[in-house]
Amino acid sequence: MTAPPCGEKATPCRLAEAMIAVTFSVAVSDLRRSCRGISRVARARQAAMYLVHVTRGLSLTELGAQFGRDRTTVAHGCAVTEERRDEPRFDRAMECLEFALARWMDAFAEAPR
Repeated sequence: MTAPPCGEKATPCRLAEAMIAVTFSVAVSDLRRSCRGISRVARARQAAMYLVHVTRGLSLTELGAQFGRDRTTVAHGCAVTEERRDEPRFDRAMECLEFALARWMDAFAEAPR
């Protein structure tokens, strides 16, 4: 996993991006693009938003601001990701990522979010 760029705080969103990028073999820079991009990048971005939403409880508006997306886009991404949890391999990957992000933030974050 790569660290956030120099001077960028290790927020739950940045950590989730790094974890998702490694897990789904996409570049963090692709996750941060303003356009949707190819479907596997869009799905990975949706998973990152979902991951932060369920582990840290950020609102859809807060997530949208962090990911450069509208709250309705975040809501759609979270819904799509929740549906994908019916797939056993995807569900297991998300369980592991949720656990890892929650433990990392509990151990190292300055604030609960």
